[in-house]
Amino acid sequence: MQRKTSCDSNSTALSYPTAQGIYLNSNSRLQLSAQLIKSSGDDVKLKNNYLFKGEGAPENPNIGDVRICYNVIPTNSTVTVFGKLAPSNQITVYNAPKDTKFYQLFATNRSEAIKTLNSEYTIWTWIIRVLGFLAMSFGMVFALQPINTLLNLIPFFGELIENITVSLSFFVAFVLATVTILVSQLLHHPFVLIAAVVITLITLSGVKKIRKGIS
Repeated sequence: MQRKTSCDSNSTALSYPTAQGIYLNSNSRLQLSAQLIKSSGDDVKLKNNYLFKGEGAPENPNIGDVRICYNVIPTNSTVTVFGKLAPSNQITVYNAPKDTKFYQLFATNRSEAIKTLNSEYTIWTWIIRVLGFLAMSFGMVFALQPINTLLNLIPFFGELIENITVSLSFFVAFVLATVTILVSQLLHHPFVLIAAVVITLITLSGVKKIRKGIS
């Protein structure tokens, strides 16, 4: 089960992981009833599919109030589990390289589960790339800051140089980040790397022949 900020029935279907690695959808929420509240205590209220406990109101909670809704996997549902098949015919945690543990359940079929994993991988890859670009940019800006401070003693000229160095730092970081991404893509795709090498050799050979013809 997973806590959410909203149990609105019109909310968009969105996959998200729980602490146990189970991916649920917002459209799989549990419809709560007054019967379920009896075991929750007299101070728990049911409103808009929330279990609410606190001093405020479910629509306008105070600090410290609790609103809970639940998402569930219905019985006899088709799910996809990624892990390691143990001898006892149980699926356990798969220990991947670099001490990475892989054990997740999706309330969807296999193709949809793979799409979700691929989407997560792409998002995190670009987040890391953007963070790397920003780290390089600000690193160069801070490295050049002592020079800019000295040049600021010169009226007008110092401010101009500082603007140029900041812009240049971001440009150089962008070029380095782009080259790094391209090299990474080539190294992770051997066929693309081989094709790039072959095209480069053919191009260099053609340029060499053209130069010989001109001379």
